[in-house]
Amino acid sequence: MINETRENNLTSDAVVEQKQENVQHHRTGNGWSVFLVTLVVGLIAGAVLEFKVGLLPEALTAEPPVVDYAETKTLDYEEPLSKMIAKAVEVSSKSVVSITAKTSYNKNFGYPFFSGNREESHLGSGVVYAVSKSIAYILTNNHVINNASAISVNHDDQFFKAKLVGVDQATDLAILKIDTGSYRMQAAQIADSDMLKPGYIVVAIGQPYGFQNTATMGIVSALGRGEIFRSGGYADFIQTSAQINPGNSGGPLVDLMGRVVGINTSIYSQNGGNVGIGFAIPSKLARKVADDLIQFGYVRRTELGVKIRELSPAEKMQLGKGILVGEIVPGSPAENAGLKINDILRKVDGEVVENDVWLKTKIAHYQPGDTVKITVLRKGKEIELKIVLVEKK
Repeated sequence: MINETRENNLTSDAVVEQKQENVQHHRTGNGWSVFLVTLVVGLIAGAVLEFKVGLLPEALTAEPPVVDYAETKTLDYEEPLSKMIAKAVEVSSKSVVSITAKTSYNKNFGYPFFSGNREESHLGSGVVYAVSKSIAYILTNNHVINNASAISVNHDDQFFKAKLVGVDQATDLAILKIDTGSYRMQAAQIADSDMLKPGYIVVAIGQPYGFQNTATMGIVSALGRGEIFRSGGYADFIQTSAQINPGNSGGPLVDLMGRVVGINTSIYSQNGGNVGIGFAIPSKLARKVADDLIQFGYVRRTELGVKIRELSPAEKMQLGKGILVGEIVPGSPAENAGLKINDILRKVDGEVVENDVWLKTKIAHYQPGDTVKITVLRKGKEIELKIVLVEKK
């Protein structure tokens, strides 16, 4: 019994030890798990702590890196074209004015006994053509001041009432006169437009929409443009890609020295917008018109005294460029010089005759009394004649 009891006791102790061992193994397994979890968490926490303590404060609190934009207050290189354009704008802008033309008319509103006077204002540009003491003469387009009841000129926020000296509808030019008192204006420099060539850079300056001294740059596309203008006037236009906007009319077209080579007058557009085809009256023609208007109040025209017709395409193929003399006015410069019917006018002062508009405009450049050299083709031979021009009656 005793032995049996001891054995039972031993057995019980063994069971207890086994349980304790199992518990110990269980605790040991949990300890490793806790250790591994703690290790991983510690590593992550350490990395985060290192990031927060080491990197983040530097990224968030340090001064931002300085980026070098290579910014300079002055150009560190020579750019001749820009300097030339800037100088041209500076020089020519001193002689550009804004013109306001007011037009009054009676408006019938469609109701009996209900009508009234209305007034409209039109903006344009002009250029100071000549200055004599306190009197300044302003050259502009005729269509800028046409039918105006009152005209004012603005130069650098100085306003003056203008008087109309004279107009020339055939070239769409006009001359105004203002008395500036003690205020002095500077006359523009006028260049000979004959020196222009296609490809030359030009600048159009004016006061479009009231913005003073607005400049646009372009090139000369062509000279002597007249084929699209058949209104009976004198068509000898400089075609330019410099934008001519509403309000630019009457302003100067200048070369890179700031000298006036033309007077901006119109654009070619099918929808009213600017498409880069603008036209200016050459300064050579404008100067002749301006001088006559100032001196005589009208433009003195010259004439050859001939009636002409253009050659047909077949005749041009056979004879080349020129125009045919169809009639000669008795007692005219042409008759006095020996020009004959059926002569073909080939050249005027060495320039090839393009068409009847070209010839009409070319002769308009001359003054009464000037002598021109005419080259004609007569019976297959070219001969030269000198014609002394007279004033057109």
